[in-house]
Amino acid sequence: MKSRSGGGAAVGAAVFLLAAGTSPSAYAWEIVRSIDQPEQRDASGRVVTVEASIIHVIACNGEGENGGQYYLYGYLNRSGFRAIQPPDWGHPIGGRDFSTENEAAVAACSAGMAPLPGPAPGACGIGVQWDVVDTDGAWSGVWTRRGDSTLFDGYWQTAVGGGAEHSALLDIQVTGDQVVIHRTDPPNQFQTTDCTYQGKITADGSKAEGTVTCNSGVGVLGPHTWHATIRCEPTVDPLPPTQFPGDHP
Repeated sequence: MKSRSGGGAAVGAAVFLLAAGTSPSAYAWEIVRSIDQPEQRDASGRVVTVEASIIHVIACNGEGENGGQYYLYGYLNRSGFRAIQPPDWGHPIGGRDFSTENEAAVAACSAGMAPLPGPAPGACGIGVQWDVVDTDGAWSGVWTRRGDSTLFDGYWQTAVGGGAEHSALLDIQVTGDQVVIHRTDPPNQFQTTDCTYQGKITADGSKAEGTVTCNSGVGVLGPHTWHATIRCEPTVDPLPPTQFPGDHP
């Protein structure tokens, strides 16, 4: 099995490959197949649509396990491990990513047998819509999810400066109760290019809050505060895809 080059890739691959020889827990899950999944991007080349990862197909045939087969994704360019039960590709087991591959495997092998670690009952992972109050309360917006992906299209309005508007593409990544959101901005009057949101999701999975820092043509902006309500059902129609120069509507 080959790992990909690069600082983040090397770390992610090194940690995940430990699972190939051992299962460091009381569980006896074993790897039956490995898949090298390359990164894929959209037509513009800007947006990652498939993340680079090493996928281990595991069998949960040990004593006390559920007898199923699952896919474990070890991401090469970021931290986090995801357990999937095919063909339900859009819904991680436990509703989130895990910090270690063993945590992801244990969650998979105990699925359907005991409560899984993750969001409380009634939570829906990253949901389908986030209602956001941003930049220390100066902006309010709504983010709508693209299908079962981690990508959201965002739209904001503010009363400052005559009711300005803004749109952007966001990628929401959750590990445990921690959330990191990468925002990519089209050219705009505020000269922002990209932003990083960091924060924490509440125990019931319904809200998140934290700080955001943006890069712009005039330097780094922030950190500023933000908070959001995570909705399991939409209250608005999905936003049109965020447009970047060169995109075709």
